[in-house]
Amino acid sequence: MPRHPLSGATAIVGLGITPQGKVYGNTPVGFAVDAVRLALEDAGLERTDLDGLLLNPGLAWNDLGMGSFQLQQAMGLRDLRLSATMGLGGATASAMIQHAAQAIAAGLCTTVACIFSDAPLKPPTADRERTSSASAYGFVRGWEAAYGYFGVNAMYALVARRHMFRYGTTQDHLGAVAVAQRRWANLNPHAQMYDQPLTLEDYHRSRWVVEPFHLFDCCLVSNGGLAVIVTGADRARDLRRPPVYIRGMAQGHLGGDPSDTLSSGAVLTRGPALAMAGVTLRDVDVVEPGIVRFKIDRLYLRNEFRVRDGFLATRAVDEASPDFVFRGLPCLGWVAKRFHVFQLPGLSPHQMASR
Repeated sequence: MPRHPLSGATAIVGLGITPQGKVYGNTPVGFAVDAVRLALEDAGLERTDLDGLLLNPGLAWNDLGMGSFQLQQAMGLRDLRLSATMGLGGATASAMIQHAAQAIAAGLCTTVACIFSDAPLKPPTADRERTSSASAYGFVRGWEAAYGYFGVNAMYALVARRHMFRYGTTQDHLGAVAVAQRRWANLNPHAQMYDQPLTLEDYHRSRWVVEPFHLFDCCLVSNGGLAVIVTGADRARDLRRPPVYIRGMAQGHLGGDPSDTLSSGAVLTRGPALAMAGVTLRDVDVVEPGIVRFKIDRLYLRNEFRVRDGFLATRAVDEASPDFVFRGLPCLGWVAKRFHVFQLPGLSPHQMASR
């Protein structure tokens, strides 16, 4: 079979990550500028090498408008051939890289920065009053808010509750993922929770956010920025870092209510992405589920093939599984055996597989 023309035609050549977390004194635009600067340094490129800019603006960009133009002006960039502000929720990072790769391969531009930044956290006040950007109310929809249904927390909570009802998933299962995730953070000096261990007892003692989510089921809200640089394969070979070639990619958007279907557009992406890369499921030995906001994403193991932290898989899945869409009770032992990753704390792969 001939190779897909987009497979390996482009590569990620630079990564820039600003300080993350309770970092004050900068703006969303400022974090974005810093992230692009760091990514260009990592790649060994100059600002003048950029002719494309794709921005995923965080919540704090709300009143700025035309985000990619604002960033271009802040960086003093001239003669861009590609500029767009994108928002696909948790899928935006991958979508930006996909669009950058397509534009480069089509000859529309040569080197694109893909950026996310946000600054929703406000510094504490002198009287210790809790401050907020009120971003939690960003998804208020009519009368639903009167019943407490607002913010991404509540949306995911309904999906999680449905999953628990259908498959028997328990609070201990969600807690085990939080504990495993924290253990990875404890190994990473750059992680915000690097020096803060977490036990299952700590998880259960933490406050409710919206049932069935405790505090440690929800992601941290952070100030900061991140950028990657995408360029053509020919140019990538001569740059500072070994290129990360983009072999396969796809988008999928099912529509419908995920709290009813417990499914997402990822079921549409598996086939095209693997086919473009020229590989099969059996060729894959590292998987990283896309991280959006809450541990319930690990119940899907979908969106991107990346392994960043804990995830849950179905007890019924075997090595003949046709795609990366696992549902049901945790069976991380199968994943540990198949993909050589880690097991949940306190449970051997055999114990997990037998559950």
